[in-house]
Amino acid sequence: MRSLRYVFIDPADAEKHLHELWLRDIEVWAIVGGNEVRLDDTYHAAPSPPEWVQDVQSRGDQ
Repeated sequence: MRSLRYVFIDPADAEKHLHELWLRDIEVWAIVGGNEVRLDDTYHAAPSPPEWVQDVQSRGDQ
């Protein structure tokens, strides 16, 4: 199986792009302590509620 990998020199940059790359099934790696470390294999996106749910929640109990 072939895969696409993106390696970041700065782990903070990797974290900024992790979600978008993870959505596209692109491996995300960063250089940490001189070693390549994979970040996407332990990433679990927190689901966000749909916009209509957020609207209802923002209104509160009326």
